[in-house]
Order: sequence, then C-alpha cells, then structure tokens
Amino acid sequence: MDFRGKDISDRDFSNQDLSSAQFDSQTVFSSTDEFGVIKGANLSGTNAVLRDLSGPIDLRGVKLAGVRFENSD
Repeated sequence: MDFRGKDISDRDFSNQDLSSAQFDSQTVFSSTDEFGVIKGANLSGTNAVLRDLSGPIDLRGVKLAGVRFENSD
C-alpha cells in the first residue's frame, strides 16, 4: 500500500498488516475538522514502519501502538 502524499487522518487500520506500506513526510496522519475536532489515523497493531520522515509532521490524535520509527527526525 502506498500512502505517500495521501490524507489518511480519518482511517482506521487497526490490526491490519501495514509492515510493507509506504509513508512519507507528505502523508497526512492528523487533521482538524470544521468543528475543530482533531482526527488521527489509527495505526495500532499494524507493524507499520515510518521510515525517513523529517520536518514538522502532525501526529496529534494518531494511535501509534506497535509502530516503528526508523531514520526519522
């Protein structure tokens, strides 16, 4: 799965295998709706690897249990 540059802030991927999924610094993990409510992707239990991410990345509200960060600032 290729999530580079995609908005996944409203997605629930819990317990799906995302170990080979691709993310980049342009992937939108968190956003705010029109009422000011923060939405964050649920990546819990996915074995996702967030690799080579740099710069300001908003992870507010994102569920990250079981996610690995590699070579990321």
